[in-house]
Amino acid sequence: MFKLKYRQLSELNSGDYFGEVSLIDKVSRQWSVRCMEECHFAILSKEDFNNALGAIERKKYNEKI
Repeated sequence: MFKLKYRQLSELNSGDYFGEVSLIDKVSRQWSVRCMEECHFAILSKEDFNNALGAIERKKYNEKI
């Protein structure tokens, strides 16, 4: 058996979100999220993401690359 190694890539706060890159790039990503305290999540479909945040996030993403 192998042992998983975890590495902190980011720390999110209330109101933050993650997973937008996979929606913008249309590519499946293989990341895990570990919570340090009780958390509540909302899940957006690609259509809802595009209607709510898609244009803003796509612009920010394109400016980074």
